[in-house]
Amino acid sequence: FIPFFFFFFFKKKKNIPKLCFNDISLVTKLQKRRANGNVLAKLQKVEEWDFDVFDMAQLCGNYTMAVVFGAIVEKKGLSQQYGLNVENIGNFFMQIAQEYKNNPYHNHVHGIDVLINTNYFLKCNIFEGLNGLDVLACLVSAACHDVGHPGNNNPFEINLESPLAICYNDVSVLENMHAAKTWEVLKRPGCNILEGRSLVERRRFRFILIEAILATDMSKHKRQQDMLTELIDALNEAGVELEMWGLTDSDNDNDNDNDNDGDDNDDDQDHPNDPDDRSKNLQQNKYASSPPSQAGQQQQPPREPSVFDNKQELAAVLIPLAVHTADLSNPSKPLRLYKKWADCVMKEFWMQGDKEKECGLPVTQVCDRTKTDLPTCQTGFINHVIKPWFEIWARLLPEKFAGPLFLKNVN
Repeated sequence: FIPFFFFFFFKKKKNIPKLCFNDISLVTKLQKRRANGNVLAKLQKVEEWDFDVFDMAQLCGNYTMAVVFGAIVEKKGLSQQYGLNVENIGNFFMQIAQEYKNNPYHNHVHGIDVLINTNYFLKCNIFEGLNGLDVLACLVSAACHDVGHPGNNNPFEINLESPLAICYNDVSVLENMHAAKTWEVLKRPGCNILEGRSLVERRRFRFILIEAILATDMSKHKRQQDMLTELIDALNEAGVELEMWGLTDSDNDNDNDNDNDGDDNDDDQDHPNDPDDRSKNLQQNKYASSPPSQAGQQQQPPREPSVFDNKQELAAVLIPLAVHTADLSNPSKPLRLYKKWADCVMKEFWMQGDKEKECGLPVTQVCDRTKTDLPTCQTGFINHVIKPWFEIWARLLPEKFAGPLFLKNVN
């Protein structure tokens, strides 16, 4: 017996965008757009916090995501390091951009913005030494984290008992869909950005991608914040100076080169939906990586294996936190950019409120255009979500913290 919603969700769409994998001119088109003087000037700031993604979207249209991603991986040397198929990369991101719906806020421009924010964080000391595959997975998950977003939130889907909510059993409904949609696009002809990669590498990439996208579920925010605090406390107790520390002496950079398809037990990766599962090792690090005790000093308990000993494991904690932070970052941008995003998100909220009324569902307070306004909504969001989070995040990335712009934006 196959439930009806299986067909509803997976049936072939009539309006699926035309695949361009046989269009040899795609790479040429992308190169021409990147060679445009105005685009080149904008891309010079693609790694800066005040990068204007709206201006870039005006210049490049549907090609923006492919152009920006290409520029970022080129700067990082990932194309050369992994021999990435440039045409597949272009096809993949053209397809992803078209799979984003034309929502006021959750559209492909938002995906590009989160990609840029995430890349900004990856330049910080603590992320130094991430292996290239993890960096690639991190960037792809950031760009794709909201692909196919319907313009309403998880509670709306759950209250409506929509096919998506039924399919994913009310658990991180949209985030699960985004991850599934991303992989479905990757499996399309001409879109395999992992072409030539081993099974072990594909599994690692998929693990990081799923973890990072699921981490953007706002219902998990409090537990994400607790995990971030636990991580910083564990680093401090280990005597780590965050201004100087990175993943640079990783012994695991070449782990993904071991194409031993039969060694599944050692490489078996679960995909926990709960941040508590990812943080289980952090709580055991009180004595991990601590210096040996001096003579006459109180002996520490025997050293236990630490998350800091396994750079891949630490990366699996850090990357989802980075993507989640990037997704929250609008209020910490310069006011001219923040105001644009705030207008977009409020418009989408109110559209959801209208749909809730039409469907006879409880109207979410922030989505009721008759009971809320932009300043009240955004000030509350900053005070209760953004400020507490970024005050902790700044402790992890002290050398890159752009300053408390969100406090200025409140005024």
